[in-house]
Amino acid sequence: MKKMITLLLLTTILTGVVSCGSKNKVNSSQLGGSNSPFGSSYPIQYSQQAVNGLQQIIAQNQCTRRPSVVFNVQSSYPQGSSSTIGGTFQVGPLSGEAGSSYVGINYATKDIMVVTKILRSGAVFGFNVEISFCDNPALTSQYFSQREIALPSSQYTIVRPTCYNWQVTPFAPFGITLYERIQNGIGSLTAQATCVYVGPYQNPQTYPGYFMGTTFDAPF
Repeated sequence: MKKMITLLLLTTILTGVVSCGSKNKVNSSQLGGSNSPFGSSYPIQYSQQAVNGLQQIIAQNQCTRRPSVVFNVQSSYPQGSSSTIGGTFQVGPLSGEAGSSYVGINYATKDIMVVTKILRSGAVFGFNVEISFCDNPALTSQYFSQREIALPSSQYTIVRPTCYNWQVTPFAPFGITLYERIQNGIGSLTAQATCVYVGPYQNPQTYPGYFMGTTFDAPF
């Protein structure tokens, strides 16, 4: 079974989610303490099937990983549509029942993105997004591993070519597409543009903050 869910992750509007069919449905797990294979300090949890699948993905894409960052977006269904959601990204995870998870990889940097459906009363309430960045001196600025990573917001108005010259930078303006082709308990995703703000290191005049753009491809 192949279904495609497209989420247009603007800071104001996102598009698309359809519910997972029963054939490839991933076992869900109640969100509690973190069981993230990336070692997140946030209380984010996956189904055990998803954890096993992610561990295989990590083993195939080894690097020195910095602490993961976690964002969430709540969903709503305007005009009675089950394929359009709207919301704004926030730092940290949503609480609820963890449903299907989806993974994307940047094969140049080995960065990994995971999106997980969060269910409440059996319905999709929103999505948790966990991103694991690798330390790579050739591709990131000095002392990347010691800088704080945050979502871009309207306060950052300087044009940054590394984030595709967006002046007020949304998180993923071209969307994240989730694919219901499950392997090892996890689905796949693509995100053609993802931007995060990498904070300054020690002296901001010497090591200022900057925007970092990246993409994620479906592993299967």
